[in-house]
Amino acid sequence: MINRIILIGNGFDLAHGMKTSYWDFMYDYWRNSFAGFHNTNAGVYKNDEFEIIEFIAKDAFKDHKEFLYMMANSSRVVKRLNSFFFKLSTHLHRWDWVDVEQAYYEELLLCKSHGASNSNFDIKVLNQDFEKIKILLEKYLIKIEENTKVNKRIINSIKSIVREDFNFKDFSENGLRKFSDELLQKLQPYFSPVSQNDPSYLSNFEKMIVLNSADDNFSKASFFKYLKGLKMPFDKLSPLTFLTFNYTKTEQSYVDDEIDEVIHIHGELNNTKNSIIFGYGDELDDNFKEIEKLIDNDYLDNVKSINYANTDNYKRLLQTINSGLFQVYVLGHSCGNSDRTLLNTIFEHENCVSIKPFYYKMSETADDYLKIYKNISRNFNDKAKLRDRVVNKMLCRPLLPLDIQKEVVSIKS
Repeated sequence: MINRIILIGNGFDLAHGMKTSYWDFMYDYWRNSFAGFHNTNAGVYKNDEFEIIEFIAKDAFKDHKEFLYMMANSSRVVKRLNSFFFKLSTHLHRWDWVDVEQAYYEELLLCKSHGASNSNFDIKVLNQDFEKIKILLEKYLIKIEENTKVNKRIINSIKSIVREDFNFKDFSENGLRKFSDELLQKLQPYFSPVSQNDPSYLSNFEKMIVLNSADDNFSKASFFKYLKGLKMPFDKLSPLTFLTFNYTKTEQSYVDDEIDEVIHIHGELNNTKNSIIFGYGDELDDNFKEIEKLIDNDYLDNVKSINYANTDNYKRLLQTINSGLFQVYVLGHSCGNSDRTLLNTIFEHENCVSIKPFYYKMSETADDYLKIYKNISRNFNDKAKLRDRVVNKMLCRPLLPLDIQKEVVSIKS
């Protein structure tokens, strides 16, 4: 009757205690590079990202942070083999993955503006550098996925979310009206006390409405008002669609393999048939139109929607949202601009009845609900739909309760 799409982002992995943040990735890289430098002859060290070209004593750095600062800021002693990686490294403490993809896009625009006259803005070099980062990222995430053991309290808490009852108060006015009209049309023949229709074909929720309704002459308006005060149990045999933007398989703890559908829209680790997609996906940006006009396909190498053509993932998603009314649960996805084209397709679709964010709670008084709402708003062209469809904070709750969230922090530390 109503589909539920579980929209999963990196915050979902973080909620499970997985060290998959941009900071975790960079911290691991520079800590290992610092250790590699110490384990070789003093002053002799090279990897795919940089080469030390002038003697440096082993005791020159107290820790990996000092090592990073020197590698990022001294061109005299360091040859940078991946310029874009070093630009990202300078933003170690304040960026997230969506910001990295945004940084790539901004660098792309610089190549477009200056590439013809300045060799420092070569699109081929940028793409080569970015490809190396994707390889580093995949290796890192494979290691993290293999070494993470998830707390059962976390799993049980999130299980209570994905198949919870449908609360009609969550639904948009327009979405609930569509559902109400369809349901009334279906049940109208059963309301008469002398009805000969066999109710065995109805769901338990539908039977409950028929049995508890004294009024056999519902109007559309009265039935709509009646439904607003109800919750509809989630049918345990109804499939869920897990639309994950992660490369890991953390969602498997919640999937019923026999009925649910999983769409790894951005690919999977260690899967050449569904290789990872990391790049930019805001085709609604005005500058993107100018990039498309360039007679140079290198500028389109890391555009997400183009790479969707390598698999049937996007087609499967379209089939899901076109098949009937659906609700979106946002679990750990920032809904930032780097996925704006895809999210706009889902959020503004005529079958979308609501978008419910499950936010991150930092303390008793602080959370990121409004941050997610602001990001979601950028995915809407029609702001009236935004205000109608996104569930207000009073009806939302954290992805994890604060006490369990503290356990996650202890797991990661």
